[in-house]
Amino acid sequence: MNAPLPTAWNFPFHSAAGIHSSILMSESLDGLSVAATRQNAGRTRNACAAAAGGAALPAGADGVNAPASTLRASVIVALGSVSDAKPLHDAAAMNDGRWLGDPDVRAAGDDCPGAGLIKLATTRTSNSPRETAISLPPGPCFSKRSPPRSAVYSTAMFPNGVDRSLASKPLRVVAGPARFERREPVAGAREVFAMNPGARFLLLVGFCLVASSAAAQRGAVPDPLVKENATVKLADHTYVIPDANVPLVPNVGIVVGSRATLVIDPGLGRRNGEAVAREVAKISRNTEIFIASTHFHAEHTTGYLAFPASAKYVNSVVQEAEFAQAGAQQIQAFSARSPLTAELLKGATGRKADITFDREHVLDLGGVRVRLVVVGPTHTRGDTGFFVEGDEVLFSGDVVMNNSFLAANQASSMTAWLAAFDLFEKMRPRTIVPAHGAVGDGSLIPANRAIMQSVQTRARELKTQGRSVDDTAKAVQEELQAKHPAWPRANGLAAAARAAYAEAP
Repeated sequence: MNAPLPTAWNFPFHSAAGIHSSILMSESLDGLSVAATRQNAGRTRNACAAAAGGAALPAGADGVNAPASTLRASVIVALGSVSDAKPLHDAAAMNDGRWLGDPDVRAAGDDCPGAGLIKLATTRTSNSPRETAISLPPGPCFSKRSPPRSAVYSTAMFPNGVDRSLASKPLRVVAGPARFERREPVAGAREVFAMNPGARFLLLVGFCLVASSAAAQRGAVPDPLVKENATVKLADHTYVIPDANVPLVPNVGIVVGSRATLVIDPGLGRRNGEAVAREVAKISRNTEIFIASTHFHAEHTTGYLAFPASAKYVNSVVQEAEFAQAGAQQIQAFSARSPLTAELLKGATGRKADITFDREHVLDLGGVRVRLVVVGPTHTRGDTGFFVEGDEVLFSGDVVMNNSFLAANQASSMTAWLAAFDLFEKMRPRTIVPAHGAVGDGSLIPANRAIMQSVQTRARELKTQGRSVDDTAKAVQEELQAKHPAWPRANGLAAAARAAYAEAP
């Protein structure tokens, strides 16, 4: 697709210090075809939309717990045809907040024309990277390096976007009208690279071009709505409404007994809960309903709004406490993502559980039993697995995922996570339903364990060598991300490494 672009772009730039300035591009660019890595963009999305004449990027999320005001578009700048440039790794995973650009790349001078940008190559948050190009006449400021290689740059100031060097076919490296310099991150800073105004102009313009054009080409990010008429039967009593890889939509579980029905992770807000209730009614005539959640995050809990007061909410003591402490803040943050999420979450204030338990509980639905086991602190302190006995189906939440890194955070324990794998493995599940993404089988457990054991082992090695926790987190993330470049949630690796570092002797 070749789409002419506007001849003028005028939008605010938000620096690390929060200073606003205006940048104007007066250049006619044709032949742009892009696919962008994008997440919920906040004010930055609006700024780019204004520059593109109102083609707004919709709010969305990729399931990796990214900050609410983040939009990233990584670019590769090089000479050659589009086919010469390999796509970047999933830029959504580049989230450790450090400038990792090639420190050897320098432009010839600061007086080069703005036509120095030859190529943009980007990725999106799915596992299907795409290439893209801007065709501009070569300028006089290209610098050739030996050995030649591509250089990758990213608009890393919104916040936590990260730049990486990327191995590729030999290409002449070019830079625009600026110097690109490497600088170690400053504590508390969000912008961690040095550039003069020309470079800022070049990268920020490319950033908005990529993001806004992607919105026009690919359409809106799917609304975070549970899909109806899509329920899949997994076993005699167990069903799932797949998330279809839509951000903020969980895999919804339904377990039907002869007397009662259990709904696991009922979706984000009333409207999604209503969709889930309609799907339940298609496969069960039970009037006794239980509702439960793998963890307290809003897309896994607030669908309770659609169910009658007679439905019994089942929750662990620790998850109840989490919701009491942070549930309102979570709902507020999710509501701020878009007008639709605000509408979905209207009236969501939390619901006190009718049945609470400590670490383990069994629900007898009539002819089928479901075992609820708290395994946190992992993704959250109250992470809970649901094992449907007889059907041998495990709803693992975010504790076991499919072709994805695990979303650890500052409260995670590597010891607890590895123990959760052991516990789940002893259940011998035939089918595993993760919180998000594709349903898998029991082999997901050893696959996830191998990753987290690698994190634990490497963190201990680096700590023994005297490396700092920051260096360790960075090294572990880079090493494992290189092995699985298409996997999302790589930012969780750094948090997992920090947890392993803290627990190491």
